[in-house]
Amino acid sequence: MSTGILIALFGLLNGLIGGAWVDPAHPPLDPENTLRVQAGERLGQSFLSAHRGLMGVELGLLPEGTARVKLSLFRGWQPQGEPLKTAVFDLSPQSPGLYRLELEPEPLSHNRSYYLELEVLFGSLRVAAAPAGLLPDGALSLNGDPVDSVDLLLRLVYAPAGLLLGLFETVLLTLYWVSLSGLLVLIPGLGLVRLFKGPGRLGAGELLLAPGAGLALYPLGLLWANLLGLRPGIWLVVGLNALGLGVLLAARFREKAPEVRPNPEPPAALLALGGLGFLIFLVRMLTIRGLAGPQWGDSVHHTLITELIRSKGGLFDDWGPYAELTSFSYHFGFHAFSAALSWVSGAQAPEAVLVAGQILNGLAVLGLYPLGRRLFGSAWAGVLAVLLAGLIFFSPAYYVRWGRYTQLAGQVILPAALVLSLELMRAKDLRPRLLGVAGLLVGGLVLTHYRVALFWGAFALGLGLFGAARWGPKGPALRLLLLGLLALGLTLPWWPQVLSGKLFELAAGYLKPAANPTQAELDTNAFGPLTDFLPGWAWPLWALSFGLGLWGRVEGVGLLGLWSALAFVLTNPDLFGLPGAGFVGNFTLLIAAYLPAALNLGWAGATLAERLKLKPALLLVLLLGLGLLGAYHQLTVSEPGAHSMLTWTDLEALRWVRENTPPNSGFLINGFFAYGGTIVVGSDAGWWLPLLGGRWASVPPMPYVSERPRDPDYVARTNGLMALVLEKGPTDPEVVANLRTAGIDYVYIGQKRGRVNNPAGRVLEPAELLKSPAYEPVYHLNRAWVFKLRP
Repeated sequence: MSTGILIALFGLLNGLIGGAWVDPAHPPLDPENTLRVQAGERLGQSFLSAHRGLMGVELGLLPEGTARVKLSLFRGWQPQGEPLKTAVFDLSPQSPGLYRLELEPEPLSHNRSYYLELEVLFGSLRVAAAPAGLLPDGALSLNGDPVDSVDLLLRLVYAPAGLLLGLFETVLLTLYWVSLSGLLVLIPGLGLVRLFKGPGRLGAGELLLAPGAGLALYPLGLLWANLLGLRPGIWLVVGLNALGLGVLLAARFREKAPEVRPNPEPPAALLALGGLGFLIFLVRMLTIRGLAGPQWGDSVHHTLITELIRSKGGLFDDWGPYAELTSFSYHFGFHAFSAALSWVSGAQAPEAVLVAGQILNGLAVLGLYPLGRRLFGSAWAGVLAVLLAGLIFFSPAYYVRWGRYTQLAGQVILPAALVLSLELMRAKDLRPRLLGVAGLLVGGLVLTHYRVALFWGAFALGLGLFGAARWGPKGPALRLLLLGLLALGLTLPWWPQVLSGKLFELAAGYLKPAANPTQAELDTNAFGPLTDFLPGWAWPLWALSFGLGLWGRVEGVGLLGLWSALAFVLTNPDLFGLPGAGFVGNFTLLIAAYLPAALNLGWAGATLAERLKLKPALLLVLLLGLGLLGAYHQLTVSEPGAHSMLTWTDLEALRWVRENTPPNSGFLINGFFAYGGTIVVGSDAGWWLPLLGGRWASVPPMPYVSERPRDPDYVARTNGLMALVLEKGPTDPEVVANLRTAGIDYVYIGQKRGRVNNPAGRVLEPAELLKSPAYEPVYHLNRAWVFKLRP
C-alpha cells in the first residue's frame, strides 16, 4: 500500500474516530526504580514505535521540589533528527505522576525510531526508569554519555485510527502471504490428493491434506534435480504446479458422477474451521509485525541455508562466503519452501524465513483437522483440535521465539503422512497409488526433519501393532514396511550427501551404552517444567480424556496413546536400558506434545458437545469466541525483548559494517558454549554478520560441528578462541595476540549485548574495551558498538 494512500486513510479514520490509546505493554510506574537528574542535565531516550498513529509520550516525573523541565521529541535515533514537538512543564512536589508530551498523530510511526530528550531547566527530580532491555530497542544517555543499566519508563500513546489501519494492513499482508504460499503447495498437493482419492468431490479434510503433501515435494524436487545436475530455482515451483494441475485436469476429464459422501462435514463445522483458520494466520502475522528479523539462534543458520538455496537455485556443498564448510547434510525441507517463497515474492532470505515460519505454523495446526476427522470420524473433533493447538495452547505458536522452523515444517507434513498411513492400513487391498503418494509424503518428511520422521516411525510401529493384533502379523501391517522402504528409496540419493558430513558420526556417538550418557546428552534430554509446553490445565485434562477414551474403547484414543508412549521411548531409551539417549531430545518431544494433546482433547470436547446436544450454531459461536480470546492472548507471544537477537538498531549497525569496513575483515562477536560445551553459539546480532554485514564472524553457523570444514582444525580453532576469550577476556594481551593471529580486525557488540539465551557467562562489554589501548571505537548506535583492533 502506497504512503499517500496510508496517510489519506489514516486521516479519514482519525477524523471519524478520534481518541487516544495508551499501549498497555509498558509496566506500571515504580517509585523505587527512578533516575535522579538536576538542573543543567539532559536525559535522552531513543525508542521504537510499535504502531501507527503515535500521538504522545508519557514519562513519570517525581520532582524533589519546584522544578522546570523541557521535553523534546525528534524523529530518528538521535537528537540530530527532525524535531517534532517541544514543551516545558513546571513541576512541584505536589504534582508527581505521568506527564504527556502530545503531538500531531504520526501516520507512519510503525517501526520508526524516535528520540525523547528531557532537559532540567532548574530544580531536581526523579524520572521513572526500568531495567535496561525492557524496551525492545533503543538506549538511554545522560548528558550524551551512554547509560547501560536502565531505560526510561515510557508509555506510548497512539491514535486508535493507527491501530485499526495497522490491523487492516496486516489482514491484507496475511491474505497476500497465505495466497502466495498456497500457490507453492496447494496445487501440487491437491494433485497428490486427487491421485490417491480418485474421482469425486473433495471435502475440507482432503483439501487440508494438500499443504503437507505439496510441501513434501519441494525437498524431493530439489534432491532429484541435484542428482541430474540441475539447479532449477523458480522453475521448481513452475514444474510442481504444472504436474499438479495436469493431474487435476486429467482427473476432471475422467471423473464420473460425483460420489455421495458417507459422512458429510457439517456446514457449521466448516464455518468454524474457516473462521479459526483466518484467526490463526492473522495472529501469526501480527506477532511478527514489529520484528527486525527471525528470532533466536536457530534462525541464523536457517536463513543462511535459505539464502544459499535461493541464490544458487538449488542444493549446494560449499557454504561460502558465509562459513568455511564444504558439505551440506542438514535436512532442508523448510529451507526449500522459504527459498521458493523468496523466488516467487522477491523477499530477501530473512523476511522469507520469518514469513514462511509463520505460514507453516498455521498449516501445521490446520493439518490436525483431517487427522482428527480420520481418527474419530468427527468433523467437530478436528475443529476443536485446530482451536486448541492454534489459539489456546501456546505451542506451536511459541516456535517463532526459537526459530524452530524445520521441526515445524516436518509437523506440517506429519499429519498428512499419518492420515495416508491410516488409509493404507485400513484399505481392503493394497492400493498402489495410495502407497506411492504416502511414500512421497514420508520421503519428503525424512528430508524435512530427521527426528520428526522418527515420530512418524513411532506412529507406524504403533499402527502396525494395532493391525497385527486385529488382522495378524501378515497382511495390512506389512504395507507400512513397504511404505518405509519406498520412502527410503525416494531419498536414496541424499544419503551419500549425508555421509559427506559428520551427521552419521554424531549419530553413532549416541549408540554407546545407556549407562554412560555425556553431559551434552543429559542437557539435551532434560525435562523442563511441563507448563512450559502446554497450559497447566491441559495435562490433567489430557490424561482424563485419555482414560475415558480407553474405558470407552475408542480406537483413535488408544492409537494416540500408543504413539505417545513409543515416542517417549524414542526420546528416553536409557530409561529402558537402550542406547540412543539424546538423539531425539525431550524438548523436541514436548514441543510436539500439542499434536496428541489437541487431538485427544478435541475428541473429548466433540463427544461432550454431542452428549449435551449442543446446537451447531451455538457450538460455532462458542468456538469462534474462544478463538478470538486465544488470539488476543497470543499477540505478545514473540516477546522480542527476550528472544530477538536482531534488532532495528543492529540492522543499521550491520549496514554500516558492510559499507565502512574492508570486505575481508574478521569480527569477534559475543557467544557462549552450549550442548554440554561441545559447540559455540552466538548471543546477539553479531551472529548475523556474515549474511547481513558481509563479514566473517568468530562464531560460525551452528552446523559447523556436523558438516565438513575446509580446514580439519576449524572446530578446534573456533572453540579454542572462544574458550580463551571467555576465560581471560578480550583485553588480555594473550587474547589480543590470538585475535590478531586468527584474523580478527574488529569487535561487534549487538544491541542485546550478548545476553540472548546466554546462561550468564562473560560477555563483551563496551566499557572494558573503551579502557583498553588495544581497541578503538569506530561506531556506536544505542547499545550496538563496533571497535577496531589496533595494529
